[in-house]
Amino acid sequence: MSDHSHTPISKLFLAYLGGRINGGHIELHDVRFVHGDSIMATYEQLKQQWISDKGRVHLDSYVELRHINGYRIALSARPPNNDLKLFFVNLGGYHPSQLAEQHSFGVFVANNAEQAKQRAWHELLGRYQVDWQQAHKDDLIAVDDCFAISLLDSPLNIHLHYEGEHLSQMQPLRPDWFGYHKL
Repeated sequence: MSDHSHTPISKLFLAYLGGRINGGHIELHDVRFVHGDSIMATYEQLKQQWISDKGRVHLDSYVELRHINGYRIALSARPPNNDLKLFFVNLGGYHPSQLAEQHSFGVFVANNAEQAKQRAWHELLGRYQVDWQQAHKDDLIAVDDCFAISLLDSPLNIHLHYEGEHLSQMQPLRPDWFGYHKL
């Protein structure tokens, strides 16, 4: 059976978590990548991955990652058959009307971190018309975070299958659900 026709074992989710940490005055947020048959099946994974008090974490939103940059995403126990990876890139900067640092993030298919950063710089700043006055980290061209997405606690690997130009744009990271759900 070809890799292209393989049915995914489970789904890949980007989850946006919020919660309190000991000694903090305001709620903190983080993103996590988990897999399961449904988002509900990942709740224990998400809770265990929270950086502080496991009893003070909640899910703010999530999106199932299905296709990015023209590539269909599938999970399989087999090793990937190419060098492409999914990267999470977080841009940070400041705006004169906002007290807090502003962020915009996305998921990109790339061969390496530098390629993912360049794609993020072009697509995120162009797509969202970001109007920041000062980059947060000048040495990284306003890229606060860039890392390859992996499922370290799992025997599954992320497979990327090119499906053509009709999926050439980045999957909008619009939430499949948003609100407040205590984990």
